[in-house]
Amino acid sequence: MEKKDSKTLPSLENFSINDIKAGKELFSKQVLFRLGIKNEDKFPSINLPEIAFAGRSNVGKSTLINTLSFQKKIARVSKKPGSTQQINFFEIIDNLSIVDLPGYGFANASKLDKANWSKLIEIYLINNSALNRVFLLIDSRRGIGKIDLSFMDFLEKYAIVFEIVLTKIDKIDYQSSKVLVSKIEKINSTFTTAFPRVILTSSKNNDGLDKLRAEIAKIIL
Repeated sequence: MEKKDSKTLPSLENFSINDIKAGKELFSKQVLFRLGIKNEDKFPSINLPEIAFAGRSNVGKSTLINTLSFQKKIARVSKKPGSTQQINFFEIIDNLSIVDLPGYGFANASKLDKANWSKLIEIYLINNSALNRVFLLIDSRRGIGKIDLSFMDFLEKYAIVFEIVLTKIDKIDYQSSKVLVSKIEKINSTFTTAFPRVILTSSKNNDGLDKLRAEIAKIIL
C-alpha cells in the first residue's frame, strides 16, 4: 500500500509550526518508567499534569508511547493482546505524567482478572484530579465499536475529557480514512466531553505523531 504523507491525512484542525516544535521539544526530553500498579492503594501522588492512553487490547498503546518518546523499549510491547496487565506510569521529568491503561476487550486472562482491571481503571479515572485528558486509541481498521462506545459513555458520565486517536492508519487507504474521520465526527458530536479533534497516527510510518506530540504539549504549556 502506498505510504501517505502525514500532511495530507484528514484532520479536524491543523497545527502551527510552533505547535509542532513545542511537541517535539517536549518529547525529546528524557521519558522514564515510574511504576506499575495492580492495586488501588498503590496509586502514586502526582504533582504533574497527566494524560492517559486507553483503548482495546492490542490497539497499539505501548507502541505509540515508545514512538512518541523516540524510544523503542520504554513501554513493553507484545503481539499478544492483554499484555499490559497493570496501570503503567511514565514521566517526562518536571513536565508530564503519562499513563498506559490496560486494554479493554479481549485479553488472555481470567474473568476475575479482567474485572479487577476494570475496577482499577475506573477508580483511577474517577478519582484522579491530575488527569487532563484521556487519549482514546481506536484501530483504524475497526473503527469505533460497541465496547469503545461503552467506554466513552463511562468517560462522559464522570465528565472526563477524551480525544480520539486513530492508530495503524497505514493499514487503510486515504479515502477510507476520510470516511472514518467523518463517522467519528458525528459520534463525537453526541458526547459533551469528547474533544472535537481526531488525530490519525501510524507508529510504523510516524504519520501524525508530530501532531499528537503537539496536542499533548498544548495541554500542559
